[in-house]
Amino acid sequence: WGTRETVRNALLLLKVGMPSDGVNVGSAVQFLLSHQRPDGGWSENPALEIPSYAVELSNERSVTWLTADVVELLRQVGMEEGAECQAALEWLREMQNAHGGWHCFRGSIGDQRGTTGDPDSTAQIAFPMGEIYGRDDPAYLKGRELYEHSLDECVRDVERGYRIRLRDGQRVDLDAYTLTQPILAWVLEPPRRVRAGYDVREPRIKRILEALVGIQWEDGG
Repeated sequence: WGTRETVRNALLLLKVGMPSDGVNVGSAVQFLLSHQRPDGGWSENPALEIPSYAVELSNERSVTWLTADVVELLRQVGMEEGAECQAALEWLREMQNAHGGWHCFRGSIGDQRGTTGDPDSTAQIAFPMGEIYGRDDPAYLKGRELYEHSLDECVRDVERGYRIRLRDGQRVDLDAYTLTQPILAWVLEPPRRVRAGYDVREPRIKRILEALVGIQWEDGG
């Protein structure tokens, strides 16, 4: 079984009303708990081969955004105070870099290049930190500051009509993934950013959404 698919399908089952103590969600939770890494995080299942293009995943090292997904699941099934969830939260806090962001995992491409962090992973982790530890939590404040910077950068890319690829400095067209990064990590992520004021009434979010519509192809994709 894949760790990513297990946790996200469990969250989907909860979303559609399946009971947290039912066999489906319960067995998924037990599977995940049995695969927690010694550092407190979760990686993809070591039994699975990860394709080379999936640079955001590792089956050898704990993955920040994947661990955040599992933390979300544990919180939704009432296990927030458990040792497993607390160990995961501690590891996530340790993984925050000096810029305030989070890379996907230690040794990831972004980590090796010394970037500020993965934008959607940073937002996915920072906002729950504020929810759990309070709005004056240093990890939340640093993460949100970097999120603000990411929004500003994305709008600059939108206004000039292209972005600069970090690995080689080349101009590349705007794409859906880059434009949705500052808004939502994945479809079932709780709308914490929206509740924090980052909705369509926020000028930068509105401009990014307009650009997203603007690059839609005639076939709808």
